Amino acid sequence: MGIRFRRSIKLGKHSRINIGKGTVGFSTGGKGLRLGVGSKGPYTSVGIPGTGISKMSYLGGTKTRRSNKATPSHFDVNGIKYPNSKNVYPGMGCIVSILVLIIVFVGIAVPGNSYVIIGAVILSILSAIVIYLSPGSKLRRRLEYIRLIYRQNRFEDTIVAAQEYLVNNADDKQVKFLLGMSYYRTERYIEAIDLLKGFLKEASSYDADKIFLADCYRLAKKYDESINELQQITETSADWIRAIILQAECFRDMGKRDLAIEVLKRGPLLKRNLDKDLLELHYLLGVIYEEVGDRTKALKHLNKVISCEFNYKDAQDRLRNIEESK
Repeated sequence: MGIRFRRSIKLGKHSRINIGKGTVGFSTGGKGLRLGVGSKGPYTSVGIPGTGISKMSYLGGTKTRRSNKATPSHFDVNGIKYPNSKNVYPGMGCIVSILVLIIVFVGIAVPGNSYVIIGAVILSILSAIVIYLSPGSKLRRRLEYIRLIYRQNRFEDTIVAAQEYLVNNADDKQVKFLLGMSYYRTERYIEAIDLLKGFLKEASSYDADKIFLADCYRLAKKYDESINELQQITETSADWIRAIILQAECFRDMGKRDLAIEVLKRGPLLKRNLDKDLLELHYLLGVIYEEVGDRTKALKHLNKVISCEFNYKDAQDRLRNIEESK
């Protein structure tokens, strides 16, 4: 457990110096609203007096901490761990804090120090404006805009914005990822493969990433490349069932339904409680058995599907057609 240290030194009625472990800052204001400068730059703090509830916002933008835990749905986020974009001016907040503190300490030693302290506050405000207008801050705002339009499913707009961004920031892995996903969402699979193949190799090695790339290959009808990626995923992986489903879909698209069935039979078919991947596995097995004319096995797997999820895809219609064709 890390040890934390924090102390405040009052400078008059409304101002104080904040000293922490390896950090120092200055703040001024009253209950419910304060303006300050710390090691991360200028900030405002707004709260409800007497409740302990408050919110701090950095005026120039600041890095956000990303979780190292991969997300389970690779089609939504892909579970990729990629580094934050580089901060163009990482030391700006610290420099501003030092300047403000120098002025404040001078103000303490000189008569009429209140004017000097007011000058420090004005410097904080001017610094916030400078940081907001700096190239690094503009870059962060552009990155946030690209993230926003991607979350809004505006994939064509994301492609245009990301391409413009990468002209001067070609190494930004976040934007490369969002551009690749936007290509995928707009069915431009070849472009997605060309971009993501190199990116995934250097940025991540999760099985979910291999599945994502394999699905791009499959949808681009590059079945051999897709199967090669999927066969690298072992039974110990949490993504293994999804991997064998995609392998079976590749073999089915190639007209090799017997191989598709053999791949799917490797799955845990005896489990009674079916999650979404097992539902899809039994459904696909039922569909392929129907296509090869094995009605008994098709009924078995499709019945198992609707016993767990009654309205799953077109399972009911397929069962009805099989029954009527007997």
